[in-house]
This record gives sequence, structure tokens and C-alpha cells, in this order.
Amino acid sequence: MVGSWWGHGGVGVRPPAPCSEPSLLRRFDPQKGFWCQRLDGGKTKCLGKSKGRSYPPMEPEAHAYLSRYYRDHNVDLSKLLHRLGQPLPSWLREELQKVRRPPRSNRHVL
Repeated sequence: MVGSWWGHGGVGVRPPAPCSEPSLLRRFDPQKGFWCQRLDGGKTKCLGKSKGRSYPPMEPEAHAYLSRYYRDHNVDLSKLLHRLGQPLPSWLREELQKVRRPPRSNRHVL
């Protein structure tokens, strides 16, 4: 349970206050290929040139393995975010759309 972990006998910290508009805190820089922190006055602060890495595309088999491996955790995360009234990140929404539901019974009720 989040409440017990965050503040009651756990690490003793409170979760950060949710931001209703995350784009106010960061901006994607297409040249660098990652998100940068927004500062006052509309400026951004990005990591240096040596930071941020380009990776080759992931093999489809590796992606499928990781999707299966984290499927239950992603479902739990989506439930938690829903309970907290937080929106699902686009990556999580995309992953959850891939989750296969158990097949329905082929039995027909007469």
C-alpha cells in the first residue's frame, strides 16, 4: 500500500505533489532526443553533450520478452495511478493495449 510505504513506518517521505500539467516542468528536445527541465522564463536546462545515448533498435524478441515480464507490474501500476487520479503515461497505455486477455469460454448458455 502506498500510504504505508511512503509515510507510515516506511522510508518516511511523502510522494511529490502531483503536477496537473507535466509539460510545464519539462520539454522534449528533438535534437538531443530526450526531455529537458523547464526553468523560469521559458528557458530549458538539458544534460550536456556527453549525456543521453542513442541505442540501436531493440530486437522484437527482446521487446516481447520484456513486455511479458513486466505485464503484471504494468497492470498494477495502471491501477495505482487510477486510484491516485493520475493519468497513464502514453508508454504505459500502449503497453497495456498489447496485454492479451484470457480467452473467453466457448460454452454457450442455453
